[in-house]
Amino acid sequence: MLKLLVQSEPAQDFVRTMGTAVGRKTFLGDHARHPAVMNFVTASHTAMEAAVEKLKRLADDPTRSEPEKHDAARTLANRLIATLESSHGSMIGTATKMVREASEAVELQFAPNPIRAGLESEIRIWVREEAKAGNVAAIRKRLEQNPEVAAVIYHSPDFLLGLAEEVHANFKTDAVEKHAPTQYKAIEESLAIEKMAEHYPMVIKSVRMSFFNNAIADKAKLRVEV
Repeated sequence: MLKLLVQSEPAQDFVRTMGTAVGRKTFLGDHARHPAVMNFVTASHTAMEAAVEKLKRLADDPTRSEPEKHDAARTLANRLIATLESSHGSMIGTATKMVREASEAVELQFAPNPIRAGLESEIRIWVREEAKAGNVAAIRKRLEQNPEVAAVIYHSPDFLLGLAEEVHANFKTDAVEKHAPTQYKAIEESLAIEKMAEHYPMVIKSVRMSFFNNAIADKAKLRVEV
């Protein structure tokens, strides 16, 4: 059992987990897998590792009273939380920027072409007829082979194509993956970053609960100086 200021089982589990590289990767992310946010993830790891190490040493500090230890741990926690909140905000901002830029590029690539409006109309008719006949596989094959078919399916409303909403949504995803792979990967990466960032609020809450007892820390303010 670790010697900590907060001896609850959740605090023990949290500090023990955050004291390992594997535990930090699980909850703070792996910078090697997400180069777009590498600096932010690295900052979180560095801050957490240093804070946990100092927290362990603080429990055995012979120069501080118990309230002073908790007060110092609160300061330590607040510094760590500031870094985690900054990293979290930067990660969300990066993911939002990535998906916005990728989506704008996709919309431009698959936008209607006024010069080829006649052909695009014919493609819509063909898709509608194939959909009515239940030949979804034939539509998907043409979508994968022909970027113009992919563009028409992407920018046309589902009711003009005779496709169910869910089927149309899947086709649009297929179109982006096949004909705009760079943008598709950027969108996938942004979703992965957002999912990784979802852990941060829980980690921040755990820091507050595991590093110090606020009531004990407040007693340090009652010390009479002579």
